[in-house]
Amino acid sequence: MWDTEKQQIRYHYFSTEGFYNVGTMTFTNKILTAVEKVFGSTQGITEVRSTYELRPDGTLLNRAQYLKGTEVTGSREVRYKEDAKATVNFK
Repeated sequence: MWDTEKQQIRYHYFSTEGFYNVGTMTFTNKILTAVEKVFGSTQGITEVRSTYELRPDGTLLNRAQYLKGTEVTGSREVRYKEDAKATVNFK
């Protein structure tokens, strides 16, 4: 949902594992930034911070940090690339 006052997207993510996230997304300098507060995580994760950037080579770069309180306890970096031979098959 668009938050007109804060000029950002606000969203909720509900998992089948019993936790949920409340997040915001902003778009600045061609980078999409997401900050999610995590509730009910059995692993103790309290926040996820991530960025998404469409690179000049056509790939999508996603970086994420996982926090427990104020401490970064993990991170990941994933680069998504189109598979020109892939097909979508609906069943």
